[in-house]
Amino acid sequence: MQSLVIELVDVIRGGNKHANFAGKKIGQLIEACTLVKVKQAPLSNQTNRHAFKLKQDARRLNEQRCLAQIAFDILFQSPEVQQLEYKACTMLRILFSALIKDYGKAAKPNWHLLKKEIEQMLPQAHSDSERARLLCDHLAGMSDEYAVRTYRRLCDPNFGSIVDLV
Repeated sequence: MQSLVIELVDVIRGGNKHANFAGKKIGQLIEACTLVKVKQAPLSNQTNRHAFKLKQDARRLNEQRCLAQIAFDILFQSPEVQQLEYKACTMLRILFSALIKDYGKAAKPNWHLLKKEIEQMLPQAHSDSERARLLCDHLAGMSDEYAVRTYRRLCDPNFGSIVDLV
């Protein structure tokens, strides 16, 4: 563990070496893994997916846990990342609210906010909660870029134009 701390300090002092450090560490963590045949798992007879489990070298596992904790404490809990998460949650809430308002009931939507193939699935839902689940699944499947573009088209008066369609 001491060598990991020394390595981290060198990376921090060295400026832009963090990409090399991360790539090297990821490689080391992958190389420290082995597949172990499971004697009996519920689905191991049906697919190899359940026939093996991953075993990590104990030293590398400790390194991975340490690095994950550092990333969580320093990066993911930073105000900058928290602000981005807040923005993403706010955008998704607004998108879901717009979609559930228009598609949440069995009646025909007032607006066509979704692509036809998704719209056609909604009337087949047997309940409001099933329609809400389909809308949630649609939002969960959006790429970040697609979600931002959709949000901006719906909410940003300076974004989007009929000319975009031509």
